[in-house]
Amino acid sequence: MEQHPGHRPDGAVGHPVYEMLPATTQDIETASCGTGLRLNLGNNDRIVYCHLTSRSVGNGVSVPAGQLVGRSGNTGTNTPHLHVEIRTGDGLIRCPQRLLLAIYDGAARPAVRTLPTSGCTLG
Repeated sequence: MEQHPGHRPDGAVGHPVYEMLPATTQDIETASCGTGLRLNLGNNDRIVYCHLTSRSVGNGVSVPAGQLVGRSGNTGTNTPHLHVEIRTGDGLIRCPQRLLLAIYDGAARPAVRTLPTSGCTLG
């Protein structure tokens, strides 16, 4: 399988996926990343979730941080995992690991555009 930028924690099919930041669903993606979801964070920054078995939100919906947006899966691949990436307005793909850790630890969240573009753990 071709490796691509983003954070890809291994997981079983059906694990809940929660939105990390307040966002608005921009579109539903079903091509290159299996069943996916793209959310607009503002400033042309987007967070993308791929390989979902299901989505819990529709298009154009405001989503608060912490809301269930879908369930992990293996659509578009045969290995169950969740692919998460942040695409910035300047065209870069940012690794969300630092953001995930800050949210989990309750620490101050780093700015999306200061997140690294490399060094992600790829599954």
